[in-house]
Amino acid sequence: MATSISQCSFSLTPHHDRAYELSIDFSDWKGTSLSKKQIQFTNTAAPVEGRIWDVASINSKYGVPHFSWTDYKNIKAALPHYTASGSTGPIVVTLDLRNADNKYFSSESPSEEISSEEDVVCRFFQNPGCHDSIESEAGKIHHLFQRVHPVDFLLREGSLKQDLLKSGVFADSEIAFFQGLAGGCETFCQTAEFFMNALKIGSVARTSAGDFPLEKYVTSVARVPASFGPFKTSTVLYPPLYQEMYSADGAFFRTLGSVFSIEGAFDPKSKITRVNVAAKV
Repeated sequence: MATSISQCSFSLTPHHDRAYELSIDFSDWKGTSLSKKQIQFTNTAAPVEGRIWDVASINSKYGVPHFSWTDYKNIKAALPHYTASGSTGPIVVTLDLRNADNKYFSSESPSEEISSEEDVVCRFFQNPGCHDSIESEAGKIHHLFQRVHPVDFLLREGSLKQDLLKSGVFADSEIAFFQGLAGGCETFCQTAEFFMNALKIGSVARTSAGDFPLEKYVTSVARVPASFGPFKTSTVLYPPLYQEMYSADGAFFRTLGSVFSIEGAFDPKSKITRVNVAAKV
């Protein structure tokens, strides 16, 4: 009987010219290594001064309203952090969309594309008007991101995760782990976070299955469409759900800190975790 994956760990190794390698080590419950994956990140675009703000993480799936009361509450709690900073950097909303089975990829329907459902959300943000009642969660979120703090880009985390699983980079046992136990789902979120961080600072991912064009996962939803460009600093405002997973002094950011400068804090009043990621000088 084959030993199944029950956990995995990350490590980063810095290389020259801001390049670095992500190593993912899959192991059993005893900590015995079962498989490893290496992914290279190479800087391909010079980041500009300033910072990009990822202010909202929206989780949803097919067949249900894409915005909940919790989403609205979290966004409303996060935006004052952006306002207080005095920043004029672009605002990003991250959409983590899954299929009706709460998964990103199924061998039974390998052609299913999350991107088509993400397109619906993009059009929602691009439309200056909203068909939903202003009293609904969707109406309130649309108002915040159209009238109060216009959103610039939507980051397609669901499509990124789906493509990672479909690409051939990961074996079937690794895919099953990522989409199975709660610990595997959390680890997969953190795996995708490495890719999204690379995107924001201008890096390309090189895997055993070839180069991963990260820019395809960003869509301009601003009133005046704009091209996405990397910034020297990325600030993420994590909602309460991710307080432990993305604590600035937790395991994930300690790993990222081997390559980047990390600074952040948890705000007990808003329950928002703010983390700044910047290239080390």
